[in-house]
Amino acid sequence: MAMEYRRDIDGLRAVAVLAVVLCHAGVPGFAGGFVGVDVFFVISGYLICGILARELEAGEFSLAGFYERRVRRILPPLFLVIAACFALGWFLLPPPAYLDLARSAIPAALFWSNLHFRNEGSDYFAIDAEFQPLLHTWSLAVEEQFYIAVPLAMWLVWTIGRRAALPAAVLATAASFAWSVHMVDTTPTGAFYLLQSRAWELGVGAVLALGVARIALPRWLAEAVGVLGIFAIAYATYRYDGTTPFPGAAALAPVLGAAAIIWAGQHHATLTSRLLSLGPMVWVGLVSYALYLWHWPALVLVRHLYVSVEIPVPATVLALAASLLLAWLSTHWVEHPMRRRGKRAVIGRNAAFVLGGLAALAIAGIASLVVRSEGAWSRAPDARAVIEAATTRSALEEQCRASWREAGAPCEFGTSGREPQVFLWGDSHAASLLPGLDDLLKKNGVAGAAAVSTGCPPLPGYRRAKHGEDMDCAAMNAAAVRLLEERPDAYRTVILGARWITHIAQANAPGESGSYDPLVSVQTGEPVSPDRAAAVVEEALGTLAGQITATGRSVIIVAGIPEQGSDVPGRYLASRFGGLTGLEPVPLSAATAREAPAQAILRRLDQRPGVTVVNPLIAMCDANCPAEQGGILLYRDGNHLTVFASRSLVPEMLGKQLISPLYQHDERVN
Repeated sequence: MAMEYRRDIDGLRAVAVLAVVLCHAGVPGFAGGFVGVDVFFVISGYLICGILARELEAGEFSLAGFYERRVRRILPPLFLVIAACFALGWFLLPPPAYLDLARSAIPAALFWSNLHFRNEGSDYFAIDAEFQPLLHTWSLAVEEQFYIAVPLAMWLVWTIGRRAALPAAVLATAASFAWSVHMVDTTPTGAFYLLQSRAWELGVGAVLALGVARIALPRWLAEAVGVLGIFAIAYATYRYDGTTPFPGAAALAPVLGAAAIIWAGQHHATLTSRLLSLGPMVWVGLVSYALYLWHWPALVLVRHLYVSVEIPVPATVLALAASLLLAWLSTHWVEHPMRRRGKRAVIGRNAAFVLGGLAALAIAGIASLVVRSEGAWSRAPDARAVIEAATTRSALEEQCRASWREAGAPCEFGTSGREPQVFLWGDSHAASLLPGLDDLLKKNGVAGAAAVSTGCPPLPGYRRAKHGEDMDCAAMNAAAVRLLEERPDAYRTVILGARWITHIAQANAPGESGSYDPLVSVQTGEPVSPDRAAAVVEEALGTLAGQITATGRSVIIVAGIPEQGSDVPGRYLASRFGGLTGLEPVPLSAATAREAPAQAILRRLDQRPGVTVVNPLIAMCDANCPAEQGGILLYRDGNHLTVFASRSLVPEMLGKQLISPLYQHDERVN
C-alpha cells in the first residue's frame, strides 16, 4: 500500500543529493554537503516505515512483497553502475586502482560495503578515499542492513500490540543515538560507517511515520518549523567539513532539519513545501538515487585521469553533467521499468529475485578474477616491473627503520668489521639516502650507522603530534644524542637529513595527499605555531649542529629533495591508462620557491665552522627537476628517492664532502 505522494519530499531529495554532489565536487560553501546522506536516511525511514505501517494496519503486509520492492528499486541501477565502473576501469584505471575497485565491488553488490570500508580503515574524508569508485555505496549498505530487521520487527510489534510500535521506535532510536555519540569519541571511523551509529537517523523518520507526523501543527507553527528545517540543513552544509566529529550530536542538525520539513508539510502547503515542490526540484528528486550512484564514480575517474584530487573546473563540470545525463537515462530506461509490478511488470517477482542474484554472482565472479590477477596487470605487463622497482624500499632501509623503531639501536652499513665513522640521522628522507650511501662507503672502505625513523626530523626536544607509526620522535632523538656521547671516537661525520620544509611551512607539497602533523615542544606540550615554525627549526637544528661540532665531529646537513607533489608512480601508471598528466618535470623555479624558507635557514648554518650543507637541487635539477631518468622513476611517491635514484645521486651529492674529510682525519690520527 503506497503512501500519499508528496512532491515536497522529492524536492527534499533534490536538496539532499545536490548537497552531496556539490560537496564531492569541491564547490565552495558545500564542505558539509555530506550531510545530504543523513537527509536521505530520514526520508527513507519515514517512507518505508510508513508504508509498512499502512500495510500492517490493512492486513496486507508481505515480506516477499517488501523485498521485491527493494530489489526492483535498488539493484538494477546499482548493478549498472558497478558494471560501468568495471568496463570503463578496464581502460582508465591502473592495476592498483582496478584492484581496489574489485575488492569493494562484492561488498557493494551484497550491501556490506560500509563494513568493508570500515575494516579497511578508509577514512571517508581522507585523500585516498577520493580515488575509491564505490566508496559512496556505504550508505546503501546501511539502509539495506536496516531493512533486514525492521519489517520483521514491525510485524512482531504489530502482532503484540500496534500501540507499542511508536514507543519501541523511540526507544531504539534513542539507544542508537546514544551509541553514535559514544562511538564518535572512541571509534570515529566505525561511527561514520556502521549501522548501529546510523540507525537512529532512519529511526527519526520511522518515529515521524508511526505517530509524530500525524500531529497537525498550526499553520503558523508549520511555516516556522519548515523554515527552521531548511536553515538547519543549510547550516550543516555550510559550516561542517571533514574535521567535524560525525555523526553523533553534529548529525542532529540535518536529521532534525529533514524531519521538521517532512512534518511541517504533512498537513499544510507551507512556503518551504511549495518551494520544494517546484518542477526543477521535483525532477532532480526523481533522479536523485541514480544521480547519487553516478556522480561519485564519474568524479573518481576524472581524478584518476589527472592523478589529483584537485581537478580543473571544466573537467568537474563535464563529470557532473555526464552524471546528470546518465542519471536521467538510467532512471527512465532502467529504474522506472524495473519498478513496475503486477500486469505492467517487465519481469515477475521470482524472475526479479533470480536475476538479481545472478547479477550479484556475475559481479562477484568478475571481481574475483580481477583480484586474482592483482588488478589485471596484463593490460600493461611492462609497467609492473617499473612500479615495483620504484616503490620497493631496499632491504637495508627496511632493516634500519625496523632496528631503530623496535630496538632503539642504530643499524650498521658500509664496510663491515670497522669502527663506524659516518652516522646518518633523520626521517624517511634521510633513510632514502641509505642505498647510495651504503655503496659510497663500501667503495671507500668506510663503515657507517643510521638512526632513521619515519616522520621524525633530527630536532631534539620536539615530537610529532598524532604521529604514532614509529617511536616517539623525542625519544628517538634523545637516544641518538646519547649514542654520540657514549662513543666519542666513532661517528666522525654526522649526516642530518629530513624534509625540513614541511616543518617550516607546516604543509605538504601542493597536490600531495595526507595532512601535516605539527611539531610539539616536549617542554611545554604545545604545538609549534606557524609563525614560530621557522625559528624553532633553525634554533633546534643550530643547537644540535653546535653540540656535535663541539666534540670535534663534522656535520653535513642534506637539504630537501625537490618535491614532485603528486605521486610519481601514480602519474606514470595513469599515463599508461588514458591519464591526462604524465611525468612532466617540476620547474626548478617552483622547486626553489618551495624550498626557499628552508634554504635560507640552511645557508646561515652553512657559515658555521664544521657544518656543510648539501643541496640536492644542484645534483638533481637543471632548468627542471625530472621525475624519471631513462625511463626509470626517481621517486617512490611524490618526494622520496627510489633505490635507483639514491644509488645514482648520493655518491655525487655526498662523495666529495664526506670521503675526503674522513681520509684526512685518519691521516691525522695515524
